[in-house]
Amino acid sequence: MSEHNEHNEEHDDHEHGVGGYVIVFVALMVLSIITVMASYVDFGPLNIVVAVFIAVVKAAIVLTFFMHLKESPKIITACAVAGFLFVAVMLSFLGADNKGYEIETVPQAWSELGW
Repeated sequence: MSEHNEHNEEHDDHEHGVGGYVIVFVALMVLSIITVMASYVDFGPLNIVVAVFIAVVKAAIVLTFFMHLKESPKIITACAVAGFLFVAVMLSFLGADNKGYEIETVPQAWSELGW
C-alpha cells in the first residue's frame, strides 16, 4: 500500500491544475488562428517555413506540458530533442532531394487516353 501512496505523491508533482490547461488551450488556439491567417498570406518561398515553424512551436508546447518534459529528467528531454532534430534533418534531406525531378502535370498515360 505504501508503494501506491508513493506513486500518488510522485504523480502529484506533475499536476498542473486547471489554470495550466487553460493557458495551454489558449496558446494552442491562438497558434491555430495564426496558422489559418498565415495560410491566406503569400510569403513566397517561405510559406512552408512559416507553417513548419508554427507547427514546431505547437508541438513543443504539447511535448512540454502534456508529455511532462518540463519536469522530466534531462536525459529524457535530450532524447526528445534528439528525436525532433533527427526528423528535421531527414525532412530537410527530403526537401533538398526534389530539385532534379520534373513533375508531370498530366501523367503520360492519361494524355494518351485524351484526358
